[in-house]
Amino acid sequence: MNVTLDVLLRVGGAAVGLVFLMVVGMSAGWRRRADLILLIFCAVAYLLCSSPTRPCCASPWALPLLMGAAGFPFAFWRLARVVLEDETTITPQAWGGLALLLVSAIMTAPDYLQISETTRIVAAIANKVAALGFVGSALWRAWRSWEGDLFEPRRRLRRWLMGYIGVYGLMVMAGEIYFLGARPPAWLDLINAAAIDATLLATLLFFVQLRPRAMDTLFAPRLISASILSSETISEPRTADPSADERLLGKLHTLMSDDKLYRDPDLSVRMLAARAAIPEYVLRRLINEKLGHRNFAEYVNDFRLCEIETRLQDPQWTRRPILTLALEAGFGSVGPFNRAFRKRYGKTPTEFRAEGTEGPRTVAESA
Repeated sequence: MNVTLDVLLRVGGAAVGLVFLMVVGMSAGWRRRADLILLIFCAVAYLLCSSPTRPCCASPWALPLLMGAAGFPFAFWRLARVVLEDETTITPQAWGGLALLLVSAIMTAPDYLQISETTRIVAAIANKVAALGFVGSALWRAWRSWEGDLFEPRRRLRRWLMGYIGVYGLMVMAGEIYFLGARPPAWLDLINAAAIDATLLATLLFFVQLRPRAMDTLFAPRLISASILSSETISEPRTADPSADERLLGKLHTLMSDDKLYRDPDLSVRMLAARAAIPEYVLRRLINEKLGHRNFAEYVNDFRLCEIETRLQDPQWTRRPILTLALEAGFGSVGPFNRAFRKRYGKTPTEFRAEGTEGPRTVAESA
């Protein structure tokens, strides 16, 4: 009875996942949603490969499914970066972690490699450590970047996306670590399969039937305005008078450009809203809708990079170390500064100074 029910749950979940993949893949702008497609595939692969019969460990044709199941933590981490931080790059450390996930999965699965039991156990431990690293990193970054997210509908959706999927993923991995080397009870397998089925079905219904625009919330182009979802997801009062927005933007521009608040490395949405004497949700809306930024760090770094660009091109600052210029402009450390600079100018600060190239100046002047 349990085996039959287990098979029905897994086949049903795989069918829902296939429909989900077809809906996302056939919709307009599917390339922007490639990371969601990857996550769905990995979830379906895990659903199938976690069966008590272990179908992904018996024959070479199932190797892609095994790789998909093993890659779920990476797919989750990747989706979190793209959806919540508008970050599309993959670091060398992440590539290394993915390689560790895949190689250790092959070493752990029976019938693929003839290795000792000790080596197999070590590989299983390494696999779980890498998986925990990806999921934990995604949750940490989601929590850390939540305050600076200016796209209100996305701020709300991340609670479900990261809270439910991430915490559930940690619970599953904790169970796998606890039962390392042994099969979990049949009832636990059934609960796990049912939970995955329910998640896939609920997500499909949410995106396709209940909140079709939620897909655009997560995967819209970088500078899309939050106003596309205002009728569905935003309930805060909005400024009725356009001239009031202009006055607030003028005050904001004075604080940033004249008072140079961006030089404070700890500047946050809350601090800037307090200095401007406006509610936080109004500040978020203004920066997002009027100035085109989806996160607060991007907005503040625009001012910092503009100051650094000017000084790198000014002969009187030639002898000042670049790191000093970055710290004076408000960057807390060299890592975030180098990444932001390279992302904007396509070269390192040292190359920029040496070439004397004038980069684009994009600090919002609309205020």
